[in-house]
Amino acid sequence: MQEKLLKDYSPSKLQESNINSLEKAIASKTPSIGKLISTQGSAFTRSLLLVWIVYLNNEINERPMSENQMKTCAMRIMQKHPNLKLSDLVLVWNKIIDGEIQLYGSLGTNKIVKLLDDHFDDRCNYSGELSQRKHEKFRQGDLDAPRTSERSIKQYLKNKT
Repeated sequence: MQEKLLKDYSPSKLQESNINSLEKAIASKTPSIGKLISTQGSAFTRSLLLVWIVYLNNEINERPMSENQMKTCAMRIMQKHPNLKLSDLVLVWNKIIDGEIQLYGSLGTNKIVKLLDDHFDDRCNYSGELSQRKHEKFRQGDLDAPRTSERSIKQYLKNKT
């Protein structure tokens, strides 16, 4: 089972999914790091993150991280970013590889964690904006606007009559 997950969530496999925006990263069906920890265990999740870090390390080809640094980085990602999905890693890694995010000097745990911190902030802001837009549509009388509650106003009104 875990071998299949390692293949399914490997960098080469997930790169095929063309996750190139926050919208696609959020909509992706990939699990969060926290979900992997709870369903597959910390050791598996750390191993999977190490695969991703080694992949990035090899792609960058600047001063590579040591094995110990990569292990520390995987642990810090697990501790600080359990809410991020693997699709978020795809997006951030692609931005680094494509040069959209500049890395000055060597790749390190502090830089990767900081980039993920920034990405998480962007993700939260984007999600907040989406929620605000949905709320505005609802306030303007668009009863078909997507709702996050279990019962929509339409259902409520239908059941009331």
